[in-house]
Amino acid sequence: MKGLAVALLCVLAVTHFGYDAIALGYPDQAAAAKAWFYMLRGIEGVVLFAVVACLTKSLPVLLVCLLGMFEEGMTAACRAGKPIGESPGYAAFSGLCGQEWHTVGLVGLGLVALGIAYDIGRDRAKERT
Repeated sequence: MKGLAVALLCVLAVTHFGYDAIALGYPDQAAAAKAWFYMLRGIEGVVLFAVVACLTKSLPVLLVCLLGMFEEGMTAACRAGKPIGESPGYAAFSGLCGQEWHTVGLVGLGLVALGIAYDIGRDRAKERT
């Protein structure tokens, strides 16, 4: 667990204190710092969901973690796909990767929610018998 603590501390340090140093290499350092912080937060989210996924024995928690890893990974990847030194455009209900990926995420969220509801209902039915 000490190795995990060191790894998490590194992720924390790079995410919250590294983006300014990375942005020094860009003409618009303020825009680059915002972009890098956004991407690093996505990577941080993937790491944290992965840790919880590795520690859980619960299928519903694992499913939420997998969806969280996907969504956080998309956050980082989609922002990385835009010019770093500029603010990306915004369209409501489309996310940075576009409407298609936004829809995929919503469908995944709905399926995981249905799976959790099914699991809760199954457990309640077992308790009654």
